[in-house]
Amino acid sequence: FGDGGPGFVSVAQPFQIHGHQQVSLRPNSDWTTLRVRGRNRNPDAYGIAGYALETRSKVWSPLNLLAGLARVPVIRRFDLYLLAQPRGGHITATLAGRTPQKISTRASKRGPLWLTLEGPGSRYEVQTEGDGPVRVFGVSIERPGAGVIVDAFGISGAKARDQLPWNRAIHKAHLDRAAPDLIVLEYGTNESGGDLQNMTRYERDLRRVVDRIRALRP
Repeated sequence: FGDGGPGFVSVAQPFQIHGHQQVSLRPNSDWTTLRVRGRNRNPDAYGIAGYALETRSKVWSPLNLLAGLARVPVIRRFDLYLLAQPRGGHITATLAGRTPQKISTRASKRGPLWLTLEGPGSRYEVQTEGDGPVRVFGVSIERPGAGVIVDAFGISGAKARDQLPWNRAIHKAHLDRAAPDLIVLEYGTNESGGDLQNMTRYERDLRRVVDRIRALRP
């Protein structure tokens, strides 16, 4: 089937133990990672991966395709997933050797927003201007034509029920954009770590998560 590209990656490390085999990521010291965990179960837009990076400062984040992949001279598509929101700031995306593309994330209400660049290259970077909040869910890096893409959304310490506070409209828009042929839910390790697990509640929550995914992506 061929290699369809690295797939969906963060623009910086969202967690300390997070990386990608095909893309180098810088630490996220200038970003705030937003996610559901433990008592922090605020309903919010966490996106297709279940986490997002947000900043109000000027931040520069480069992504480099690692050796081997970078030597393949094919055109790639870089699709940046953003959140449009009131008072949102500007962000610029640049593919090495090409003209930077700037977009405002300001909108009257929250919603999905994308910035797409197409062209050959092994270096991609984003930069915020510090003129308002900018939330980035990640960037999908793909090759043209046929090929398999595996988007692995590993979240340290995640439990299945953590999906329930994710904003449904944003999650659905992202799933529609990515158009996956197969969705695999791989949970259970973190749920098995304690003796206080209520199995009735666990079954109920897991069924709700499965039903949610089926409804969002029939």
